[in-house]
Amino acid sequence: MHLVLKGTRLITATVNNISVVNTYIPQGVHPLLKQFRYKLDWFQRLYDYFDKNFQPENALLWMGDFNVAPEPIDVYDSDLLLGSIGYHPEEHAALQRFKEWGFADVFRLHEHRAEQYTFWDYRAKNAIARKKGWRVDHIWATQSLAKKSTKAWIDILPRLLERPSDHTFIVAEFEI
Repeated sequence: MHLVLKGTRLITATVNNISVVNTYIPQGVHPLLKQFRYKLDWFQRLYDYFDKNFQPENALLWMGDFNVAPEPIDVYDSDLLLGSIGYHPEEHAALQRFKEWGFADVFRLHEHRAEQYTFWDYRAKNAIARKKGWRVDHIWATQSLAKKSTKAWIDILPRLLERPSDHTFIVAEFEI
């Protein structure tokens, strides 16, 4: 195994000839603030990093907290939330470039139901029970690796524990 740390937002490793990139994408705060532009610029730098260091036809796994819900099914109210941080057309366009480069959303290859979330805001009372969540944590893979995925799911149980994180785990299995 080969591991490289690139600051606090990007960790890469190579395991059994599979490149793995784990990212924590900036949250962006609000679409009208400079932090949002920083987030979009960060996506561009990440895209350039993938394009320079990897080939879409090779086995590459990209995962982490993307801080973006890419589809209407990934948020509790797509009409209300459209244009807000985490569900903004510019963020969607940034993610679409990664798909065009060669990534597939492994979770959505296997799971098509609504209300499949990885994040619930602590400020929203009873957010889990009220199904007020977002799917902002992801596992994406290049097509060659995505074809080897056998299933994917969200493990909500850790989020239901006493004093949990506001996120829970997204999991995928591959037959290599």
